[in-house]
Amino acid sequence: MEMRDGVDFERKIYVKQQAACCCGRLAKSERGEEIAIGTATDPYQPAEKRFEVTRGILEEVAQHHGLKIGIVTKSDLIQRDIELLRRVPSIILYS
Repeated sequence: MEMRDGVDFERKIYVKQQAACCCGRLAKSERGEEIAIGTATDPYQPAEKRFEVTRGILEEVAQHHGLKIGIVTKSDLIQRDIELLRRVPSIILYS
């Protein structure tokens, strides 16, 4: 990624727009296994408003019963997904 300066991590944003497509493997997760979202970086960064990557992942998770997810965020943008989050059987929010 050629990030040499610490400031590069603040200026360059890489968006994994196809991330939700990779979530098909979630169906193979063991029941009761928790999937953590946002442990390395906040999933509701400003770019999420435009690209909706986290929303796509949550839409995929909502289709699989028996999964538990944990979300770590400081952003109010999570409120946009309240209705979607209600469809996820077991969710833990950390702020």
